[in-house]
Amino acid sequence: KELSHAANAGLERAVHLLAPLKAKFPALSCADLFQLAGVVAVEGAGGPPLGFVPGRRDSWAYAPEGSLFSPPPPPPSGRPWPASSTAGLRAWAARCGLSLRSAVALAALHPLARWWSSPLDGSSGRPDISPLPLPLTEWASHPAGKEGGPSFSNAYFRALLAGRVPGDAWLLADPETRLLVDEYASSEATLMCDYAAAHEALSRLGCRL
Repeated sequence: KELSHAANAGLERAVHLLAPLKAKFPALSCADLFQLAGVVAVEGAGGPPLGFVPGRRDSWAYAPEGSLFSPPPPPPSGRPWPASSTAGLRAWAARCGLSLRSAVALAALHPLARWWSSPLDGSSGRPDISPLPLPLTEWASHPAGKEGGPSFSNAYFRALLAGRVPGDAWLLADPETRLLVDEYASSEATLMCDYAAAHEALSRLGCRL
């Protein structure tokens, strides 16, 4: 049921790729395998070193559609985004025990998520989960991954400030999130540090390890 969520479009590919590993190591829980795969994917794309602690148990419980964070609807034509457009993001961060800073840092994954949610051959057979109207090559002119995927960087935040990601322009309307976008766009080192902390916190959410 998690795979049927709109926000998880494209994850079935990851589940398929990891199936042989799960079969080879049956004692490893799917929950740990998926978390470890995320760590390897980010590091393999040139992201920061991430901590990993095993010990998760698998569960059939799931979050109903709608309980996850969704971007706000666009404002009426010709009107700017209201500062309150980040209310949903703030509520989601509070629910997860994360700071707003961590929530914004996690947005750095958008280019990688967009690449994985699209067919590797450039066709349109799979949904594009991220509203980024840019060719994938613009996100990563020097791919880091062996499969030619995008590299982990602050490119998303630089593109956001340049007006090239209009679907996420609501992050610029709120003074606090605008400052964070500015900071990450100007300092990739700061982004790497903050992202690593946010990823680790999110990976342990709701787990007794």
